[in-house]
Amino acid sequence: MVGKVLFALILLLVIAVVIARGKKRPPSGSSASQASEPKASIARQTAWIFIGIVLVTSLIGLVWQWQDRQQEVTVAVVDTVTGKTTEYRSRANLVEDRRFETLDGRRIQVADNERIEVRK
Repeated sequence: MVGKVLFALILLLVIAVVIARGKKRPPSGSSASQASEPKASIARQTAWIFIGIVLVTSLIGLVWQWQDRQQEVTVAVVDTVTGKTTEYRSRANLVEDRRFETLDGRRIQVADNERIEVRK
């Protein structure tokens, strides 16, 4: 989580630097402006390519995470006192800490003496 926040901050810093450099252009009549134009253009293109790569990578990660959460899993509820196991079918995103919802719509909440095992 901290890594994602740091990455977002670095990305925002790079964008801010590119925008700030673009606004500090000298008047268009000077020869210094024409000499620095290719460097600014390359920096801007590099920034846009970087932003595009980050967006595409994030989108692919979100799609993979969504697919993983939609996967059907077997949820085994184990009674720790008797050792009896009852199995249910659910989706990974429907399994919470002490409760889950089965594929047929039943909502199950486990007791304190039971535990949940999620199997793919």
